[in-house]
Amino acid sequence: MKDLKHLIYFENLLQDAQNELVTKAVEDGQIALGYNCYYIPEVLLNLEGCFSSRLRAPNCTSSDIANYYMTNRTCPYARSILERAIEGGYNYLSCLFGAESCATMERMEEHFFLINPVKHDGFFVTQIDPPMKGDQTNLDYYKAQLKLKVVDEMKNRLGVDVSDEAMRKAIEQHNELSRIITEIGNFRKLDNPPITGYEFHVIQLVSQVCPHKLILPYLKETLEELKARGEENGVPGLEILDKEAIHREEPNLSDEAVAALYAPTAGIVCPYELTIAAVENAVMNGVEFFRNFDVTAIEKNAQGNFVLKSDAGEIEAEYVVNAAGVFCDKVASLIGDDSITIIPRKGEYMLMDRAVGGKVKHTIFQCPSKMGKGVLVTPTVDGNLLVGPSAVDIDEKDDCSTTADGTNGVFKTALRSVPSLSTRDVITSFAGIRAHSTGDDFIIAPSEKDAKFINVAGIESPGLSSAPAIGLYVCDMILQDKGKVSEKADFIPGSPAPVRFRHMSAEERKALVEKNSAYGRVICRCETITEGEILDAIHAPAGAIDVDGVKRRTRAGMGRCQGGFCGSKVVEILARELGQELDEITKCGGESKILFGRTK
Repeated sequence: MKDLKHLIYFENLLQDAQNELVTKAVEDGQIALGYNCYYIPEVLLNLEGCFSSRLRAPNCTSSDIANYYMTNRTCPYARSILERAIEGGYNYLSCLFGAESCATMERMEEHFFLINPVKHDGFFVTQIDPPMKGDQTNLDYYKAQLKLKVVDEMKNRLGVDVSDEAMRKAIEQHNELSRIITEIGNFRKLDNPPITGYEFHVIQLVSQVCPHKLILPYLKETLEELKARGEENGVPGLEILDKEAIHREEPNLSDEAVAALYAPTAGIVCPYELTIAAVENAVMNGVEFFRNFDVTAIEKNAQGNFVLKSDAGEIEAEYVVNAAGVFCDKVASLIGDDSITIIPRKGEYMLMDRAVGGKVKHTIFQCPSKMGKGVLVTPTVDGNLLVGPSAVDIDEKDDCSTTADGTNGVFKTALRSVPSLSTRDVITSFAGIRAHSTGDDFIIAPSEKDAKFINVAGIESPGLSSAPAIGLYVCDMILQDKGKVSEKADFIPGSPAPVRFRHMSAEERKALVEKNSAYGRVICRCETITEGEILDAIHAPAGAIDVDGVKRRTRAGMGRCQGGFCGSKVVEILARELGQELDEITKCGGESKILFGRTK
């Protein structure tokens, strides 16, 4: 699902109380009326010439000054608002309409006139005393409070037209806004909702903090977009679960989880096993792989074919599919195509021991953000628990380092979903780089520079799930351009399942060892991986040539000790089978050597 057209714009509006629309309204002569509680009806603050602005404190990372006036044991929301006021964040306000709804908020409102943090000529604060019961007597009292403390103050101090006609106009505008918000919210009730909970939350907030007249056109466009999106979505069986149903399915989830979108057709897969299986099958059907082939130039020969040049040699090709991930823009530029700009977006993960793999049965997502789907907690196909990722835009496209801030942030966020998680169960952390495009994602099209050069760029989430469909889509592109071709007569549909010694019965293991004694030598004790399995991985089509290659094909080194005991044995087996010296074996290619020299 793509982000809503205006989602990022809405998010940006929420980053500053005095945002772009607020500034424009004030410059146009509109009076900004602040409020902080639903006891103050928005409609009254949106009479002609006015607009309401609900107080928030976005990006407030400190309340050091506010703590001087309000103890740090009080509500952080109230203190953050006071802090932002002292910083000058509400200087656009002409007044603040408060409500004696709780002691902390009342104290915060008192400081708005005690220390006068809002630097605006004539700024004033007024408070109503809302009743707590809904009988007629209390309603009459509430009406009297609103007239005395709100309506009369607007008329007498600000010169606002508070006539019945003005009220009716304001009510009409408010009803229009409410209708749109309600219609957008109704999409969340569908079996296959075209809007996420996060998106709806942003829309609600932005309608409260921005001038209604200025935000209405954007909300109308959003509503029309959602109607179209809802018609296009076709995911079956989606269901919104209430709190009781959530905790029945996932008893270890946080009590703060009150609703969830359940996708029964969702599943998990091992990403590297899927990829390796596809590669092996391709090789079995005649595909040739060139490893460590860093393309430095692309030229055209006399026959009109591409010539891809590298320090390792040259390759001639009629078609080129540019699926270089974070380097797609670099590869495209080699033919003069500068239409793609990729920003590397790093995501850090933490992998937890199989002992806690049963804490959740489903892939658990929190609400997404503009940076991605957010931090998940999910079981893996091997029984571990995976937590992550973060999402940080970085400069270096090959920076897969992990950081204390990154992993700590991931774990802290994951605790919001599953509070019982413990860092004691973390066995490793790692990072990957997502190819974020500055334009649209999922750029799958022939280059404007050459129709036989097909860009497959900016593939973000869900790239793995989409990969088979993307492959068929690109294949169709090429076939349509090339014309009629014949199918491979001896096509091999799949590859043999690898031996998994740890999953065999005692009888099966005995029979296997009798055939090949290498399966009787356990190399990785954590995962029960045998030498026979490692040999299979090395000698398979497009087999392993480094330690990580063995690890991903067999799980040797993926256990609790993370290769501390089996790593040296794997290096020895690789060197022996590949005919290399021990110090030539790498962790993951390039300069990632395991051994750097001899001591004697």
